[in-house]
Amino acid sequence: MRNEAKNLMRFGQNFDLDRHVVFPKVIENMTTDEVLVETFEHGMSLNTYMRSYKDPLEHKRLAKIGLVSFLKMILVQNFIHADLHPGNILVRKNLSTNELQIVVLDAGFITELSDTDWNNFKQLFRCIVTGDGKKGAHLMVEHARQTKISDEDRDKFASELDVLFREIRYKKMSDIEVGLFISRVLNTVRRYRVKIEANFATLIIATVILEGIGRQLDPEINILDESIPILLWSDKATIEDRILFFREKVKDEFQNEDVTIWQRLKNLIYPIYKSLS
Repeated sequence: MRNEAKNLMRFGQNFDLDRHVVFPKVIENMTTDEVLVETFEHGMSLNTYMRSYKDPLEHKRLAKIGLVSFLKMILVQNFIHADLHPGNILVRKNLSTNELQIVVLDAGFITELSDTDWNNFKQLFRCIVTGDGKKGAHLMVEHARQTKISDEDRDKFASELDVLFREIRYKKMSDIEVGLFISRVLNTVRRYRVKIEANFATLIIATVILEGIGRQLDPEINILDESIPILLWSDKATIEDRILFFREKVKDEFQNEDVTIWQRLKNLIYPIYKSLS
C-alpha cells in the first residue's frame, strides 16, 4: 500500500497546477503497509456520466482533458497510470469554477520507462508523425530485449511497418484510428517475433484503451493531433521536436492545393496560438 501511496503523491505533484485533473490525497499519518487512507473525492463514474449527459461540447472537453493528461504522463513526466479504464475515472464539476474535472483513482499499477526506453519511445513517436516506418522498425529491432529475426525478415518487417506508418501519415487526422493502427503494428511485431520491453507493451496497450475511451466521447479526437502542443512547448521538448513539427506542417499545407496562401499561413500559425492559449 505504501507504493500506491507514493504513486498517488507523485501524481498529485505532477498535476498540482492542472485545474482539470485531480488525484486523491494520501493521509500519510494514517497509512500503513496494509492500509491506504486517502481523501474522499466526489464524482460520478465515467460510464454513468456518458449515459446521463449528452452535451457533445462537454463530451469534447472531457475527451481532451483525459487525452492531454495521458500525453503529459508519457511525453513529459515518464510516470504513467497504466490502468486508466472507465472504472478508475470519475467526472465532476469544480464547485468553485464549474469547470469539468476528472478524478483519477487506483494508482497501484504504473509504468515508468528507463531513460533509454523512454527516449526510444519518443523517437518511435516521431517516426509515426513523419511516416518513417523503416526507421521505426530499425528502432524496434535494435532495442528489442530478444529477437531471432533474420536479415531477410528484417527487411520485410521494415517494409511492412513503412506501409503502415505512411498510411497513417497521409490520412486526415479525423480518419485515423490510433487504436487500430497500434494493434496492426503489434500484430506485425508478433509475426516477426520482435520482443519489445514489457513496460513498453503496457504503455502501448494503455494508449489503445484511453484513445478508445476518448473516441466514445469525441469521435474526431486524435492522439497525434493532441500531442503537438506538448511536443512543441513542454520543457521536455527538444529543438528536433519543434523543427520536425514545422517541417511536416509546412509540407502538409503546401501539398494542399485547395486552399489559399492566407489559409495556409493561418493553418501554420493556429497550432502555436492554440498551444499557448
